[in-house]
Amino acid sequence: MTSSARVSSHRGLWIILGVIVLGFAAYALHRDMGDPRTLLERIGAYDGRWFALGLLGATANYALRFVRWQLYLGRLDIRIPVLASARIFVAGFSMSISPGKMGEVMKSAMLAEEFDVSFERSAPIVFAERLTDLVALVLLVGLGSLVVPHGLALALPAFAGIGVLLAFFAVPAFGRFALDLVERIPIVARIAPKLRTAHDALVAMRSPAPLLGATAIATAAWFLECVSLWAIVRGFPGISLTIGQATFAYAAPTIAGAVALMPGGLVVTEASMTGTLRLLTGGAMSVPLAAGATLLVRLATLWWAVLLGLCALAISRRLSAESSLRIRGTKMDVGGDESSHVDVVPGP
Repeated sequence: MTSSARVSSHRGLWIILGVIVLGFAAYALHRDMGDPRTLLERIGAYDGRWFALGLLGATANYALRFVRWQLYLGRLDIRIPVLASARIFVAGFSMSISPGKMGEVMKSAMLAEEFDVSFERSAPIVFAERLTDLVALVLLVGLGSLVVPHGLALALPAFAGIGVLLAFFAVPAFGRFALDLVERIPIVARIAPKLRTAHDALVAMRSPAPLLGATAIATAAWFLECVSLWAIVRGFPGISLTIGQATFAYAAPTIAGAVALMPGGLVVTEASMTGTLRLLTGGAMSVPLAAGATLLVRLATLWWAVLLGLCALAISRRLSAESSLRIRGTKMDVGGDESSHVDVVPGP
């Protein structure tokens, strides 16, 4: 890894940690979280077995999304070892707190650094992931709205936006027209060739089989996180939701947080989920109780992913450093300084 790459990597890590601190500060200060003492009392009475089930559902979500990642890599004929692919995929979770999760494009940077896969070639996968995630969440909102009064009307604006995105993704002529328009903007014109390369790769994934397959996987994956909310709420004595209500209560606030472009949907998602839980239970969940459920859901679905991502990122950094040492040691060995080679790369 070059010195500039190390600086960039360190800077990215500080940004991640900064957002985490700001996120928990926002939780502490946000008025919709209710009285802190009452909130702690509610969480203290919680049955942790249901949280474990929710955590399992969230982890299963990641496993399904990894299957989709592998399908996309295969579609673009990008062949790398499965374990390395899984490490890079999970490392992307460290950027789940970026607006719209678009920071996960770091996976493409890692592919370029470790396997010499051009950034432009693999970056469209991240956009395709976000697109199918959004389609899946909108579908889940539609399904959940069947048990929520006037819920379908709340989903209609999102359906309109999805239509535009799908048109760009699935209709080459519309995509080229959109690119022709943005190329007239001086700032965008400089990166227009890269945008066209990315669009060509997106078009390569637009045929019905990969599009429908990826959307089906995404829908199943995000439904598991809806089930996580259902399970976590059941941990509070005397409180329960139907699967349909839990589906709406998770999917709609998640979309709201993504549209707000807040890092990780912070505050927007939490406030929306707290309000939605209270609405769906007819006020049976007080503000502290709904806030407690929301915080536990976010721990299981957002912060668990960030933790896994940071661990995978740390492993990647260690492997990169060891690889750099081996390369340096090999060069010194070739140059005839055998003792230096031994010092740089200790034996087993």
